[in-house]
Amino acid sequence: MKYQRDSARRNDAISWGHLLRPVWTGQDGTMLHRSDAAILTAENNTSAIAMALDRVMKSERYREQEAPTPQGYPFALDEQITLELGSAGHLTIIRTPVDSVFRIAQWWSVEEPTRPLAAVRRYMHSEPCLKYFAEGRPIWRLGDDPDYEVDYDVPTRRPFDAFDPSDVGLPSSAQEAAQLTANLAVILTNAWLRSNSRLAR
Repeated sequence: MKYQRDSARRNDAISWGHLLRPVWTGQDGTMLHRSDAAILTAENNTSAIAMALDRVMKSERYREQEAPTPQGYPFALDEQITLELGSAGHLTIIRTPVDSVFRIAQWWSVEEPTRPLAAVRRYMHSEPCLKYFAEGRPIWRLGDDPDYEVDYDVPTRRPFDAFDPSDVGLPSSAQEAAQLTANLAVILTNAWLRSNSRLAR
């Protein structure tokens, strides 16, 4: 029942155009700004994180994409998920599709409930939103977001029993997390297909 409620909220969002990912370019074709999103964890070991994400994606019935995508193939929401891994200091940063970042963070938190996670999303011309995850759910956020990945409003203040981001090595502001994501130097990239995708057969 929970999955059905979440899907309905996402479908409503899509119908209203809230989950689009536009990119604005100047007259000379240069990129002036773009939407971006990532999950951050305080462990600087991209190989270990890649293995953890492998378990997460397989538990959600995804498989690695091995063949190139046919030109013009119309992907459905979350049919393909590309993850780009890199590091910054003590952090590993995983860039995700903008519209999927909080769902993927929740999947990971379900798989590793004791791992503190931060997930940031910034839409073009908007302020970023940063959410903190633990025990399989978002526990609080900084910034505005409709919280489509859950069926409740995520608190906008840190609960008294929640981890302090600075104590666990995570960014303490949405702007900081967004800047780290924007400056990400990608080390590993992996594309995943939902198991019922036509391309996964």
